[in-house]
Amino acid sequence: MNGQMGEKLKLKSQLQNIVRRSYKNDLVKHYVDRDDDAPVWSIFEVMTLGDLTSVCRSLPDEILADIASDLGLLHANPGIVINIVETIRPLRNAVAHNGAVFDSRFSQSVKYPKTDRNLAAVGELLDEDLSIGYRLNFNSIIDYIVLLAYLLTLLTHQKKRSRDFLRKCLRELEKLESAVGVDTYMMIVGSGDRQKYGFIEGFIDGYGRKR
Repeated sequence: MNGQMGEKLKLKSQLQNIVRRSYKNDLVKHYVDRDDDAPVWSIFEVMTLGDLTSVCRSLPDEILADIASDLGLLHANPGIVINIVETIRPLRNAVAHNGAVFDSRFSQSVKYPKTDRNLAAVGELLDEDLSIGYRLNFNSIIDYIVLLAYLLTLLTHQKKRSRDFLRKCLRELEKLESAVGVDTYMMIVGSGDRQKYGFIEGFIDGYGRKR
């Protein structure tokens, strides 16, 4: 009981800190000024992906398992929610700060030779759910595109939206290849892009049939 209470108090403190830090944001200011507790939805609107990871780490495994199930991650371990957020976070930060993304220099897989446990777990998830036959290591922007299309499909259940996202990404990559040439493109993006696109397209096409 003491352990559970400690986690509850830690979670409450984390949420209070987010509200305190985001006080000037109208989404929470309105409630604080009335001496009301900010509703959970408003806190989630203002939290960062780093905040989300911290909050998830304070949740019991059974709640994380419920979240994973609600997301459609039917066979994954509860920690996969944290793994996914931590995999996406560097990409989000690079985009938010106008960083380069084509060469995936933001990825832990590119920065450090040691295998990152978050990337490994997400790579294994995609391997299993997309029947790839190997684990994506996220040293290519294609791997991130595959992950985002996968999540978009699970969250929206809209195949057309996922296909449109893939087409837009493919057009941008084709522009890059046309601008720099095939050899340089391969150095930046890597190989296997068409094959990986085939895996995620197959998943989108078959989504709903086996779920």
